[in-house]
Amino acid sequence: MSFMYKLFMNSLYGRFSINPKSTKNDIGGIDLYHYMMKQDSRIDGDILVRAAAITACARIYMYPYTSREDCYYTDTDSVVLGNPLPEAVVSSSELGKFKLEEKISKGFFLAPKSYYCYTVENEVIK
Repeated sequence: MSFMYKLFMNSLYGRFSINPKSTKNDIGGIDLYHYMMKQDSRIDGDILVRAAAITACARIYMYPYTSREDCYYTDTDSVVLGNPLPEAVVSSSELGKFKLEEKISKGFFLAPKSYYCYTVENEVIK
């Protein structure tokens, strides 16, 4: 069940706001919002705003970790660092804290969601 909860929390809300044809982000005002809502679209404006707010909050929360000099890779809810995190922000069960998934001894990070790592126990290829 915890896998399903994580899957829903980390991906489902954002799927409604992603345009698969573009990686360009535009920041517009209320006029752009009203124009977009008049378009023939299946995306509800409130869902779009909520998804953007959740994503923005997550980025703000992650910034102290992704901006570290020893940050080698980051994704939606993960970060690969050269040095350990403080114990106060790590837990295997507490919501809102980091979970130590692997200890990486060597890694190659090519692009988002595309990497190769040696861990203590095995190799990870994504």
